[in-house]
Amino acid sequence: MFQWPVECYAPCAIGLERFLAAELESLDLGPCAISRGGVGFRADEEGLCRANLWLRTAVRVLVPIHRAKISDTDSLYEATRQVDWSAYMRVEQTLAVDASVRDGAITHSQFASRRVKDAICDQFRERSGGKRPSVDPYDPMIPIHLRIVGEEMTLSLDSAGQSLHKRGYRPIQPKAPLNEAVAAGLLLAAGVDSSKPFCDPFCGSGTLAIEAAHRAIGRPPGLNRKFAFQSWIGHRRELLSALRERARRQMLAELPAWVLLSERREEVVDLSRQTVQAAGLGRFLEPNCLDARELDLSGLEPGWLVTNPPYGERLSNERGLMPLYHQFGTRLAQMAKGWKVGIYGTSGGLAGAFARGLGCRSIENHAILNGRSVCTLWLFKVPA
Repeated sequence: MFQWPVECYAPCAIGLERFLAAELESLDLGPCAISRGGVGFRADEEGLCRANLWLRTAVRVLVPIHRAKISDTDSLYEATRQVDWSAYMRVEQTLAVDASVRDGAITHSQFASRRVKDAICDQFRERSGGKRPSVDPYDPMIPIHLRIVGEEMTLSLDSAGQSLHKRGYRPIQPKAPLNEAVAAGLLLAAGVDSSKPFCDPFCGSGTLAIEAAHRAIGRPPGLNRKFAFQSWIGHRRELLSALRERARRQMLAELPAWVLLSERREEVVDLSRQTVQAAGLGRFLEPNCLDARELDLSGLEPGWLVTNPPYGERLSNERGLMPLYHQFGTRLAQMAKGWKVGIYGTSGGLAGAFARGLGCRSIENHAILNGRSVCTLWLFKVPA
């Protein structure tokens, strides 16, 4: 199927590229080529397994198999036919094509994906006596990614399948959850030290605390989920099995430091409890019902507080939240001396209200995309 090692590309949220590159380097998968929205690297088959199992900030691991210049959907069809698809999949396997297009004559991503799908199926039909693969848009065995920028087309196999931010534990999908890969990136951007206490007083469904706890005990994010590469022709099952077994043996039995999470509304606390249990952390984490303006961390060794408080999408909502941010900052100045704090949101005005309450300016900030929202992680050091 492949001549290992192969070129790979791991997309991520814009703003997390250098943290993803650091992850890849720590997995001995460097050197890395950083571009906007992702990182390129080389890997053998075991390295590809390792990347899917361990990467916390990536959303996929793509393996490009064909590049070509195209001018329209007909040339896209012909370029796709140049690939011998029987080298990558069997006729009885299902497929789906995900497409992104920009800056070119082809402007409709769904039509582009349909032309690629038609080219693949037509090739199989001609070579297999009329048989062709079926399309499964929800859980394909062979997911294919098409990227068109101007006249440059790239076809890749998606080795992950479902996005890597889906860790396989979320029992209920809340209305606006913080993406797990973005949450992991916030912890890296904040420089969180897993040997020190961690706190999230606006925990929502518990994503930040869960990511912090999994990282602290050394649990890989892909430990209990399946990957698309497991259906690839020639995949050696023993590689992933050995990596998972090694990870289980090396995981810590206890958290090295406290991980605290709380919310003001009881129904949100109930949701976070369910998510914590589903993530296998019920004996480590106990979400509390607590107003963040009543938080007291004075009895703990200084650690990291990283949180995603509510923020107003409209100016009127933002003004209504100003007192909350100011009062929260004032509380931390009194009860969290020496802690490092990360506040993630869209509004510089709200971050400013928090800073005035805290009595100091931010020491650093990172713009990190969350879905379609451009948000900023503001970092502070609470005066001791």
